[in-house]
Amino acid sequence: MKRTATALKLFALFFALTLTSSVSIAQGQLGSATITGPVLVDGQSATGTVSVVNAARISTGDNASVAVHLAQGGDVMLAGQADVIVTGTPAGPRVQLICGEVIVTSTVPATIVAANGANVLAKAGRAVVTEGSAKPVTVKENKSKAFGSPIWVAVTGADSTAVVTSQIKCNCNCR
Repeated sequence: MKRTATALKLFALFFALTLTSSVSIAQGQLGSATITGPVLVDGQSATGTVSVVNAARISTGDNASVAVHLAQGGDVMLAGQADVIVTGTPAGPRVQLICGEVIVTSTVPATIVAANGANVLAKAGRAVVTEGSAKPVTVKENKSKAFGSPIWVAVTGADSTAVVTSQIKCNCNCR
Protein backbone atom coordinates (compact mmCIF):
# COMPACT_ATOMS: atom_id res chain seq x y z
CA MET A 1 0.00 0.00 0.00
CA LYS A 2 2.81 2.43 0.91
CA ARG A 3 4.60 1.66 -2.36
CA THR A 4 1.47 2.50 -4.36
CA ALA A 5 1.00 5.79 -2.48
CA THR A 6 4.68 6.70 -2.97
CA ALA A 7 4.51 5.79 -6.66
CA LEU A 8 1.39 7.94 -7.11
CA LYS A 9 3.07 10.88 -5.37
CA LEU A 10 6.16 10.57 -7.56
CA PHE A 11 4.00 10.35 -10.69
CA ALA A 12 2.02 13.43 -9.59
CA LEU A 13 5.26 15.34 -8.95
CA PHE A 14 6.63 14.34 -12.35
CA PHE A 15 3.38 15.36 -14.06
CA ALA A 16 3.32 18.73 -12.24
CA LEU A 17 6.94 19.48 -13.20
CA THR A 18 6.28 18.52 -16.83
CA LEU A 19 3.20 20.75 -16.98
CA THR A 20 5.06 23.67 -15.39
CA SER A 21 7.93 23.26 -17.84
CA SER A 22 5.55 23.23 -20.84
CA VAL A 23 3.73 26.33 -19.62
CA SER A 24 6.98 28.22 -19.05
CA ILE A 25 8.14 27.44 -22.61
CA ALA A 26 4.81 28.59 -24.08
CA GLN A 27 4.86 31.80 -22.03
CA GLY A 28 8.64 32.21 -21.97
CA GLN A 29 10.74 35.14 -23.00
CA LEU A 30 11.43 35.43 -26.73
CA GLY A 31 14.11 38.04 -26.30
CA SER A 32 14.45 41.74 -25.58
CA ALA A 33 13.39 44.88 -27.42
CA THR A 34 15.17 48.22 -27.58
CA ILE A 35 12.59 50.95 -28.08
CA THR A 36 12.76 54.54 -29.31
CA GLY A 37 9.71 56.78 -29.67
CA PRO A 38 6.03 55.95 -29.12
CA VAL A 39 5.62 52.16 -28.89
CA LEU A 40 3.02 49.83 -27.41
CA VAL A 41 3.91 46.30 -26.27
CA ASP A 42 0.78 44.25 -25.65
CA GLY A 43 -1.23 47.48 -25.51
CA GLN A 44 0.97 49.14 -22.87
CA SER A 45 3.27 52.10 -23.50
CA ALA A 46 6.91 50.95 -23.45
CA THR A 47 10.28 52.72 -23.39
CA GLY A 48 13.94 51.75 -23.17
CA THR A 49 14.69 48.03 -23.14
CA VAL A 50 11.92 45.55 -22.33
CA SER A 51 11.49 41.78 -22.29
CA VAL A 52 9.44 40.33 -25.12
CA VAL A 53 7.31 37.31 -24.23
CA ASN A 54 5.72 34.75 -26.52
CA ALA A 55 2.90 36.12 -28.70
CA ALA A 56 3.83 39.74 -27.93
CA ARG A 57 2.08 42.40 -30.01
CA ILE A 58 4.32 45.34 -30.83
CA SER A 59 2.92 48.54 -32.38
CA THR A 60 4.94 51.60 -33.34
CA GLY A 61 3.83 55.20 -33.79
CA ASP A 62 5.32 57.95 -35.95
CA ASN A 63 9.12 58.25 -35.81
CA ALA A 64 9.44 55.18 -33.56
CA SER A 65 11.72 52.20 -33.89
CA VAL A 66 11.98 48.81 -32.22
CA ALA A 67 14.82 46.31 -32.41
CA VAL A 68 13.77 42.90 -31.05
CA HIS A 69 16.76 40.66 -30.36
CA LEU A 70 15.48 37.08 -30.41
CA ALA A 71 16.81 34.49 -27.97
CA GLN A 72 16.56 31.84 -30.77
CA GLY A 73 18.80 33.99 -32.97
CA GLY A 74 18.20 36.97 -35.21
CA ASP A 75 16.48 40.33 -35.04
CA VAL A 76 13.09 41.81 -35.88
CA MET A 77 13.24 45.51 -36.75
CA LEU A 78 10.27 47.86 -36.93
CA ALA A 79 10.20 51.49 -37.99
CA GLY A 80 7.38 53.99 -37.47
CA GLN A 81 3.80 52.85 -38.07
CA ALA A 82 4.18 49.07 -37.91
CA ASP A 83 2.20 46.41 -36.06
CA VAL A 84 3.33 42.78 -35.54
CA ILE A 85 2.81 39.77 -33.29
CA VAL A 86 6.02 37.85 -32.53
CA THR A 87 5.75 34.19 -31.53
CA GLY A 88 8.36 31.58 -30.77
CA THR A 89 7.89 28.15 -32.32
CA PRO A 90 10.10 25.04 -32.16
CA ALA A 91 11.01 25.70 -35.82
CA GLY A 92 12.06 29.31 -35.16
CA PRO A 93 10.48 32.74 -34.71
CA ARG A 94 7.18 33.60 -36.42
CA VAL A 95 6.26 37.22 -37.15
CA GLN A 96 2.67 38.06 -38.08
CA LEU A 97 2.71 41.37 -39.96
CA ILE A 98 -0.56 43.20 -39.39
CA CYS A 99 0.43 46.45 -41.07
CA GLY A 100 3.51 48.52 -41.88
CA GLU A 101 6.97 47.11 -42.53
CA VAL A 102 9.13 44.55 -40.77
CA ILE A 103 12.77 43.62 -41.34
CA VAL A 104 13.76 40.14 -40.18
CA THR A 105 17.38 39.01 -39.98
CA SER A 106 17.60 35.45 -38.86
CA THR A 107 20.33 33.02 -37.95
CA VAL A 108 17.64 30.33 -37.54
CA PRO A 109 14.71 29.74 -39.91
CA ALA A 110 12.06 32.44 -39.42
CA THR A 111 8.59 32.85 -40.89
CA ILE A 112 6.74 36.07 -41.65
CA VAL A 113 2.99 35.89 -42.24
CA ALA A 114 1.13 38.72 -44.01
CA ALA A 115 -2.60 38.08 -44.25
CA ASN A 116 -3.25 41.00 -46.62
CA GLY A 117 -0.42 40.44 -49.08
CA ALA A 118 2.87 42.33 -49.10
CA ASN A 119 5.95 43.37 -51.01
CA VAL A 120 8.94 41.13 -50.22
CA LEU A 121 12.56 42.23 -50.63
CA ALA A 122 15.35 39.72 -50.05
CA LYS A 123 17.94 42.16 -48.71
CA ALA A 124 20.48 39.40 -47.99
CA GLY A 125 20.23 35.75 -48.91
CA ARG A 126 16.88 34.50 -50.19
CA ALA A 127 13.26 34.56 -49.12
CA VAL A 128 10.89 31.78 -50.11
CA VAL A 129 7.32 33.04 -50.44
CA THR A 130 4.21 30.88 -50.50
CA GLU A 131 1.04 32.65 -51.62
CA GLY A 132 -2.11 30.75 -50.70
CA SER A 133 -1.87 27.24 -52.10
CA ALA A 134 0.40 28.27 -54.99
CA LYS A 135 3.85 26.84 -55.55
CA PRO A 136 6.57 28.61 -53.46
CA VAL A 137 8.45 31.45 -55.16
CA THR A 138 12.08 32.25 -54.32
CA VAL A 139 12.93 35.94 -54.12
CA LYS A 140 16.68 36.25 -54.69
CA GLU A 141 19.07 38.64 -53.00
CA ASN A 142 18.44 42.34 -53.80
CA LYS A 143 15.23 41.49 -55.68
CA SER A 144 11.65 42.22 -54.66
CA LYS A 145 8.22 40.97 -55.62
CA ALA A 146 4.68 42.07 -54.75
CA PHE A 147 2.06 39.55 -53.60
CA GLY A 148 -1.65 40.38 -53.44
CA SER A 149 -3.07 37.67 -51.20
CA PRO A 150 -2.03 36.07 -47.88
CA ILE A 151 1.62 34.99 -47.87
CA TRP A 152 4.11 33.05 -45.76
CA VAL A 153 7.72 34.17 -46.11
CA ALA A 154 10.49 31.78 -45.04
CA VAL A 155 13.75 33.51 -44.17
CA THR A 156 16.41 30.81 -44.12
CA GLY A 157 20.17 30.63 -44.31
CA ALA A 158 22.78 32.22 -42.09
CA ASP A 159 22.16 35.94 -41.67
CA SER A 160 19.44 36.12 -44.32
CA THR A 161 17.43 39.35 -44.23
CA ALA A 162 13.96 39.97 -45.63
CA VAL A 163 12.03 43.24 -45.72
CA VAL A 164 8.28 42.67 -45.84
CA THR A 165 5.98 45.65 -46.40
CA SER A 166 2.26 45.14 -45.87
CA GLN A 167 -0.31 46.51 -48.29
CA ILE A 168 -2.10 47.88 -45.21
CA LYS A 169 -0.92 51.15 -43.70
CA CYS A 170 -0.89 51.55 -39.91
CA ASN A 171 -2.30 54.47 -37.95
CA CYS A 172 -1.14 53.98 -34.36
CA ASN A 173 -0.97 57.01 -32.09
CA CYS A 174 0.72 54.67 -29.54
CA ARG A 175 0.48 57.00 -26.53
